[in-house]
Amino acid sequence: MGGIRDGARVRGVATSDAPDPTRPNSARPDPVRLAHEAPFDMGGLSVQPALRRVTHPDGRQQILQPRVMQVLVALARAEGEILSRDELLATCWPGMVVGEDALNRVIGQLRKLCDHLTGGELRIETITKVGYRLVGAGLVAAAAAAQAGDGDPLLAVLAFDNLSGDADFLYFSDGISEEVLLTVAKTTGLRVLGRSSSFHYRGADKSVRRVADELGATHVLDGAVRRAGDSVRISVELVDCASQTTVWTDRFDRRLADVFTLQDEIAAHVAAALKAKFAPSVSAGPIDPAAFDLVLRARAPGPDLIGFNAPLLEQAVALAPDFAEAWALLAFARAISRRWLGVDAAQASALRRGAMEAAERALALDPRAAHAYLALEMIEPMCGAYAKRLSLVDLALAAAPNDPMVLTHMAGLHDILGHQALAYSYIARAYRLDPRYAAFYLPYLQESVGLRQEARSTLDRDVERWPDIIVLHIVAMRFAVEAGDWARFERERAVLPPESLASPIVRGLLLMAERVRGWSPAIARQVVDELRTSVAQTGTAPLGGLGLPAGLGLAGPIYDILEDASFDHLYHSEGLLTSGETALNVLFTASYEAMRADPRFVRLCVKLGLAEYWAASDHWPDFAAEVAPIYDLKAEVRRLLDR
Repeated sequence: MGGIRDGARVRGVATSDAPDPTRPNSARPDPVRLAHEAPFDMGGLSVQPALRRVTHPDGRQQILQPRVMQVLVALARAEGEILSRDELLATCWPGMVVGEDALNRVIGQLRKLCDHLTGGELRIETITKVGYRLVGAGLVAAAAAAQAGDGDPLLAVLAFDNLSGDADFLYFSDGISEEVLLTVAKTTGLRVLGRSSSFHYRGADKSVRRVADELGATHVLDGAVRRAGDSVRISVELVDCASQTTVWTDRFDRRLADVFTLQDEIAAHVAAALKAKFAPSVSAGPIDPAAFDLVLRARAPGPDLIGFNAPLLEQAVALAPDFAEAWALLAFARAISRRWLGVDAAQASALRRGAMEAAERALALDPRAAHAYLALEMIEPMCGAYAKRLSLVDLALAAAPNDPMVLTHMAGLHDILGHQALAYSYIARAYRLDPRYAAFYLPYLQESVGLRQEARSTLDRDVERWPDIIVLHIVAMRFAVEAGDWARFERERAVLPPESLASPIVRGLLLMAERVRGWSPAIARQVVDELRTSVAQTGTAPLGGLGLPAGLGLAGPIYDILEDASFDHLYHSEGLLTSGETALNVLFTASYEAMRADPRFVRLCVKLGLAEYWAASDHWPDFAAEVAPIYDLKAEVRRLLDR
């Protein structure tokens, strides 16, 4: 099914019209390989095939037997269509001769599972002498639902109006709106659009029809906030987008100290109105109004990459030591600073310790603090800890299965591991829930899975929609360099503010563009000499700018130099990539195709710990098929690891 298969279609994302081999009318359904199956939602449940885990909206979990999960995935793929017994046997027991009793036992277990977990909302129907199908109103696959406009609600929580009489309180009304958004998402299991997209609509733009048309929302939750000292009045209204009628409205007067209880009240009302399940948040009790105010200020969007103001969060936890959310956001802010802001070794070490302490404190107070798990993942070594990093992001995903930031992190990690199709399925879900937030990453992964024209169409559309998102212009510059579209490159560069032009990432991109544009034997020698000097002086090499030179004929010399490069520092908790580099996923982008075509690429992957992970997990990267006519990736990995 599109929603749980790699390369899924997503409404709002242009994709190829090529036939989908996972559709039930295909001649040979693909075998179900659990390690390669993306998560999906079904009947209010979150299903994670790779972990054989089914999670309730309230966090309860159940681990299924492998064959049971395989059959569940196969039936879910079919989107309510009938699968014959032969198709199920071929899909879930590929290459094996088994009796029909085996399938009967699994179907029996799945029927019990559906009855127990969904209360009959889903059921397996037997079609006599034909096969089986999974039916029920709750059958939803994340990406397919986004394409087809399924019956599950998709809620947009807009930025509540500030009625406090002071424009400086905008952060407060926005913060209350975001707290309500997060609480609804966390406690109800409803799909909720992310802040970056839904808060884009303000004033006259708060049209229910426009939000529905542009974001695909089925319902809108809007409101107003009036603050007077430590008291707050919140008016809320839930509107059905199709009929543009009010489903529920109310007004609440509370002390600011009781705001968490109020957020749960609003979430419970929304859940009841939309017939969703509700599980209250972990009780935090009354909160210090000053600490809560600091957290709202800290969450207000800023100009940097962090999004959270660490000094304000430090003040908040000092005032309210049991404020789990503040600790989790502080951990995340410190981890992001360490990873992205070009700090020195001493600062990186201090930030890592601070992030770990804050994350552990947050999780002790609230085991569902997703940002804390993300922070712990980001302070793990860049290399050699891939399995642990995946487990940490998976814990974040279990705590917040519809959080665009968590989904984007999972996409990024699978992208680093060479699982581009799986990464694409995660970023497609994130884009569906918060297109403004995920817009910078979606085109890269579309291109990585072969959807090159769709990637450019997506990028063009989003740059036009959101010209204020600077990173989109940087992505467009990168695409223009790779395509040799220098007119587009210059247009996008002209949009960037001076501070962006001065960033290490953009400076590196400008240098690469200059060299590619004027490529000559002299420039080729300069690139090789600089790489050789870097390895001689530092013992390591930057990996971020090698793809395009390799594609211009320098793959051989580059690999000769990389033979002497060490990446051992990336196995240590304090090790960071060089300035201007973002992540190892650059190795699997389209521009590195020439690098991957050389068998010596496998030796580089051994140095980075990727090959060991692939062999140990038996989850091989997607480019194995790309290089199959040139070399056998699995055989080469095993040969090098056995030496």
